[in-house]
Amino acid sequence: MRLARTVAAETIRYEEAPIPAPEPGRAVVRVRSVTLCGTDAHIWEDDYATELPIVQGHEFSATITRLHPQDEGGPFAVGDDVVVSPFAACGRCYACTIRRPNACAHMSVYGCYDDDGALAEFMLVPLARTRRIPESLPVDLAPLWEPVSISLQAVRRGRAQRGERVLVSGAGPIGLFALLALREAGCSVTVLDTDTERLGLAAGLGAAHTLAVERGSPTSPTARSLMPGPTDRAPPSSSTQPELPPRSLRQWTSWPPPGE
Repeated sequence: MRLARTVAAETIRYEEAPIPAPEPGRAVVRVRSVTLCGTDAHIWEDDYATELPIVQGHEFSATITRLHPQDEGGPFAVGDDVVVSPFAACGRCYACTIRRPNACAHMSVYGCYDDDGALAEFMLVPLARTRRIPESLPVDLAPLWEPVSISLQAVRRGRAQRGERVLVSGAGPIGLFALLALREAGCSVTVLDTDTERLGLAAGLGAAHTLAVERGSPTSPTARSLMPGPTDRAPPSSSTQPELPPRSLRQWTSWPPPGE
């Protein structure tokens, strides 16, 4: 099989490798579609906490091509279209023992940390981290489950309620998915970003207000007019994008406290 390995900054080498064989609890899949995010761009530029060389690709869909005999007759079958969680926790460190595996001290992530990712024709994947794609969802769109899940987690942890005003800081994919989830929850959403083109997308997706930090900040009259009195929470119920530009982060932390 062929794979694409990032070997240095902005350098990919195509390689030939043997197709893996199935193991108990692990299936062979043919990669169908891979989406790329900001993390992939940073890895490609060798500007991330990833040791090169590595095969990138952590958001992907695939089709099961081989199962170990031990797994035949189980919940999965050859021909199933699936997605796979790229993240693996050790289950032993302090974070894992308090049910915070996302902060695992020894985590591995396909295409990011330790494990080669999906820019390959075939992969060997653990069935415990595999989920079947519903027939109603196109296989080429299924890799978006990963960024969508991040947005939904942020919205859930924010505990936003119907009718509340919510600030989404960052209009990248994570922020835009959060906007859609918040609108479905009945919230009025303001989106903040440095990129006016992305803010246009946010407006098209139903943001009640957009705010470009280049033209105004959370301490400006424009921002105050959007939040004229004490907010529903302090600060507004918020869903934040994990990797904000420093300017956006400074603007967010300077949001006026309730009543000021």
